[in-house]
Amino acid sequence: MDKISCNVINDILPLYADDVVSEDTRKIVNEHLSGCRECSQRLSDIRSDIRTDIETQAAEAEKHAVVAAKKKLRTKRIITIFLSVVVGAVIISMIIAGMRLVKIPVEYDESRFRAVVREEGGEDCLFLRYKGRYDGHELVATRDANTGEEEMYIELYTTAWGNLFGNENDDSWHELSIWTLNDRDGDYINELRLISGDIRQFYEPTRDYEKLIEKSTLLWERKDGITHSAEPEHGLFKAQQ
Repeated sequence: MDKISCNVINDILPLYADDVVSEDTRKIVNEHLSGCRECSQRLSDIRSDIRTDIETQAAEAEKHAVVAAKKKLRTKRIITIFLSVVVGAVIISMIIAGMRLVKIPVEYDESRFRAVVREEGGEDCLFLRYKGRYDGHELVATRDANTGEEEMYIELYTTAWGNLFGNENDDSWHELSIWTLNDRDGDYINELRLISGDIRQFYEPTRDYEKLIEKSTLLWERKDGITHSAEPEHGLFKAQQ
């Protein structure tokens, strides 16, 4: 068998280094390498290059894996922060809404309430004045089941939000328009009462008017004749006869 040249062996060495040659070829290359230092060195260089390539590819793969993991972690953090902000905003909104919606009834104080009857546009009108800060009011007109008389109930209230962020030093007089007393349609009110508690209890099917009246304070009542009146200096008063 003729001796195989180094050029032929060099062509085969990459396949030999990758271990993809036949057994016969492997024997031929082994015989050549046993007597050829130059080709042995060439094989060593090829194997070194292969190891370098493998290490480089592994490093690149690890780098990409780390970058992907960091990107995924960053995305999760962004989503977590976003969800936390949304949940926090919802909770804060609910707290604010609750603070605005929960009513705190204004209790009766004789020095702070005035019932005023005066002429407006040729008609006698009832007004309620209150001294101090409040956040809202509600009116309910109802008819007494026993007397058939029309009664007006009013609720003044503050809120937790208003008490926290409102003007604590507001001690001015506020005027609320209640009713026209000489209604041409014959729809008269006979009393104005301040309700103690939530006025929405008037809408409850099981309401007990007697208990509601017991918990209310009379601010004004109709007498036989209604005339407009100057504002009283203090306290509760009744319409003039």
